[in-house]
Amino acid sequence: MTSQTKVHSCLFEAASIQGYILATGRLKEIVGASGRVDALCGQVLDAVLAGLGEELSSRVHFARRAGGAFYALSEDADAIEALFALWPLVVNEYAPGLEFLLAQGEGATPGLAIGNARESLQGSRMRFSGDGFFPGPFVERARNTGRAAVAIDDKERIDAVSLSKREFQEGNHDFVRRFAPASEPVNWPLDLSGSGKRAFPYLSREVRELALVHADGNSLGAIVQAVQEALADLPLAEYASRMRQFSDAIGQATENAATEAVAHAVESHRDSGTYPARPIVLGGDDLTILVRADLALAFAESFLGCFERHTAEQLGRVADHLGVRSMPRGLTACAGIVTIGAHQPISHAQVLAEDLCGEVKKRAKALAQDGKVPSALGFYRTTANVPASYDQVMAEEWVVHMDGEEFHQGLVAYGVAADGPLPALSTLKDLAVCLMHEESLRGALRQVVGLVGRDPVRARSRYRRLLAVSHQGMASVNRLVQALVPGEPHADLPFRKVDHDKRAPWCTPLGDALALCSLHAVAGTRDAVEHHEETA
Repeated sequence: MTSQTKVHSCLFEAASIQGYILATGRLKEIVGASGRVDALCGQVLDAVLAGLGEELSSRVHFARRAGGAFYALSEDADAIEALFALWPLVVNEYAPGLEFLLAQGEGATPGLAIGNARESLQGSRMRFSGDGFFPGPFVERARNTGRAAVAIDDKERIDAVSLSKREFQEGNHDFVRRFAPASEPVNWPLDLSGSGKRAFPYLSREVRELALVHADGNSLGAIVQAVQEALADLPLAEYASRMRQFSDAIGQATENAATEAVAHAVESHRDSGTYPARPIVLGGDDLTILVRADLALAFAESFLGCFERHTAEQLGRVADHLGVRSMPRGLTACAGIVTIGAHQPISHAQVLAEDLCGEVKKRAKALAQDGKVPSALGFYRTTANVPASYDQVMAEEWVVHMDGEEFHQGLVAYGVAADGPLPALSTLKDLAVCLMHEESLRGALRQVVGLVGRDPVRARSRYRRLLAVSHQGMASVNRLVQALVPGEPHADLPFRKVDHDKRAPWCTPLGDALALCSLHAVAGTRDAVEHHEETA
């Protein structure tokens, strides 16, 4: 590459992927949308490159090509221009309704070309309506979306966006195999009602809860920037090749972690061959999956642990070749889990899970040690309507005020590592086991926590009576609560200060532990209770 040669770039990113996939809540549409997004930068892009012809496509190099995004580079402006012109037409035809970002750039080096394109990327949002027109007063509309109906499926009028998703409802075979290599699409559910063909296998007819798990890697943006800076002066082909190696390493680590988590937490719970889960998104350092509610915590915990290990393995394999001295040998991730009933809107759960994941990441980053953010998760169990945001959960459910002080009924973020800076998830599970084993104690503490903020006198009186009774279970509860919240204890309630600041709120993990108890053997609680009884 001579000093006069310019590098041209074309950047594509699918926007609001989870929103597009989960828009209607119909599982067959979720599956179809997920498959379309996953195939977009794979076989669909391959077909587009073939359509450009060998002369142009051979001059295009990809620094990134996964997870609903690609970064294309070339010294040939015509090749990039052709891709830029053709790609939005293909996306609108293949995945109508999907919002996306598309931008061009140029620069003296590949890094500058990508950087210049990224500057204009956020202002380039393109959206196809899915219908192509605004329906008039005599046009039938789809009941679920209000868009113009274009077809009837199973006696239901549906619009163009929904139709394109349903036509792909068997999804991309390769996508589900990235979660379970030996599986076929037929092994995964297509109906959330619990009674139709390929129905979701809930825990029982009476307990039909599922969870949306959303996980996202920590600090990947800063690492990508460091890699780009280290490779900035390389020739185009070598730059693209090494950036692609880095991107593929992250993607492979995420895939390996998802595969292990399914094998660990989901595989043994298959019902007549059907997995009690449905993959939604897997790309880059992101994962979103629907899983039976009682298995969600075990799945998320396993995924986070495996993600740390596999990113260490994958990045260790490519780090020396990339020549990035400051790159960590592994990454961590955080997750948000929201459980809902079978008929509650999945799209609302997705928004809340992402919001909760973001709050967990914020708390984990505040406690980073030597630059390493601890892997952590948070969860919320829906008992009525699905809240719109984490802030709404805090304002309406988790935070109460009493005697001019603030009381938090949960800790929000739990660390996967037992010896990390966050309250340990393993200790919370021990607390849940203790409460599962002591039914009367569990009921009494549920009453105390529920009375805080509503009836302070009764809350204190009920808790004092519990303490007055010599009870081994209560001693275990207090020990575990103290391990999770080691600050100053409240005199009359099972709450403690999170630190030594007198202005800090009073907190208890009991709300979280009681939620785990209500989720029926979540994270193996039943097995743990049996072990607790055997060793007591």
